[in-house]
Amino acid sequence: MRIWIDDEYVGEAAKPVDISSIVEVWTNRQPTRIITGFEHAGQYMEYGEQWDLFLNENAVGLEDVDVRLFTSSREEVLLELAESVKEYLERLVVGVPRLADQFYGDASADTWKEMENLSEGLSFLDSSAKLLGMGNYDQGRFFDLLGELEQAMRNRDTIFIGDLLKYELTPWLEGIRKSFVEN
Repeated sequence: MRIWIDDEYVGEAAKPVDISSIVEVWTNRQPTRIITGFEHAGQYMEYGEQWDLFLNENAVGLEDVDVRLFTSSREEVLLELAESVKEYLERLVVGVPRLADQFYGDASADTWKEMENLSEGLSFLDSSAKLLGMGNYDQGRFFDLLGELEQAMRNRDTIFIGDLLKYELTPWLEGIRKSFVEN
């Protein structure tokens, strides 16, 4: 594999471990840059799990492959993350009460799947809040809410889930959204 990072040719390797070493050497030399994506055969993919999957799926035959990795500054990444968090909070403030209403009615398999997705999204929000240094973010309150939701989900207590979503999580999210948008 021939590897470019941004416009710089950084080396060639055939084994995933050697490729990772080349990338690591470059990132150590460029601590202000963060690899955000890569391109192979004209297709752009996000860096991270997709990169690992790409290396594993193509472990044989990497000798004749060209790959370009793309970077951003930490500030650019944080701005993109902040925009994603803002958009996600907007969707949550609308979607969580709707999900609560589904738990007051007949909670279908889709409703439970949506609840699982919400749990994953809340984990994203927690990680993002820490990275962005959101001063108004009360992680203790977040963990309390998450613990109550997990317990209610284990007990399949749909009314309690609906109440937590509508009367606890929604106002908490609205407060975060409001202060996030203002800052």
